[in-house]
Amino acid sequence: QDVLTPLPVVPNKRIVVTLSEHRLRAYEDGALKYDWIIAAGRESSPTSVGTYQVLFKEESAYASAWDLTMPDFIGIYSAAPGFANGIHALPFLSNGQRLWSRALGTDASYGCIILGVEEAALLYDWADIGVVVVIRP
Repeated sequence: QDVLTPLPVVPNKRIVVTLSEHRLRAYEDGALKYDWIIAAGRESSPTSVGTYQVLFKEESAYASAWDLTMPDFIGIYSAAPGFANGIHALPFLSNGQRLWSRALGTDASYGCIILGVEEAALLYDWADIGVVVVIRP
């Protein structure tokens, strides 16, 4: 345990994100559970590589800086004071417009890892607080 993994680790679950492949893979008891395409951070706001863990979960997180609602938000690391990057479903604006639905497989977000709506809901329910999240280049 350290600054990036401050919570007790969930021993039988792990999430691995490979940015170069735009893939998120979740493992349970060493076996592949999920394998999904993602969108990651754009060049001006990249997703940070490293080993983190699920710090908190929020069914509907709101980022006022971008007017984005992020369903099934899984917070994994601090990006700025009071602001976390994480994994979530395709976000939407206050006017209801869903963003980035055609961006899966690209770098489109402000640093978060974006999943499809159904995939994010499954991961949200599956990922316990403390699950290790490895983000690879």
